[in-house]
Amino acid sequence: MAAAFALVVIVRRLRGHAFNPYFVPVIVATGWLGSWLHEQERAAMIWSVTGVAILAWIATQAKAKPESQGEAPPKHRPWAYGPIGRTVVMLVAVYHLVAVASTQIPDKFSWSTFHKPADETFKLWLSTTQTGQGWGMFAPNPPRRNVFMRVTVTTKAGETFDLNTDVYACLMPDATEESATRSIPCLGSGTRASAR
Repeated sequence: MAAAFALVVIVRRLRGHAFNPYFVPVIVATGWLGSWLHEQERAAMIWSVTGVAILAWIATQAKAKPESQGEAPPKHRPWAYGPIGRTVVMLVAVYHLVAVASTQIPDKFSWSTFHKPADETFKLWLSTTQTGQGWGMFAPNPPRRNVFMRVTVTTKAGETFDLNTDVYACLMPDATEESATRSIPCLGSGTRASAR
């Protein structure tokens, strides 16, 4: 909803329209009502997002007065991506910050009721961006193995064996179908590493 609101207002402002602040309570109430109806399983969330976008468009119908536009922009090089691109980047950055922060709040007191739903909400984003965090390293018994390290053993004869300990090894360019479908094997069943 925030993204729909921000994008509509930014686009309308770029076209010379002013935002009417008296619409803010109506827009907030619409977003809240849509979220509540979605929670009660009476309406899909898309209707709430659509309602907020329509109200944001209505709130920006008036043309902006020249005196309310502020001073003219400086003649130096403009910022990157333009206003819409900066808005999108800001929304992604805020979403990512909330995703990481919400999973790091300890599961205590009132947060315990929200912790599992928040984890489920952001699980796909954190796994896709590979930015999941963990406090295990600060525990009294921290993890003592690195599942992302590739371990190879070279014998006296010069043969090199890959112990297949890297969980991302199946994504390497030299990965075979066998190494991609196999779970981490025991020490004695390593495969020869490819020559590099």
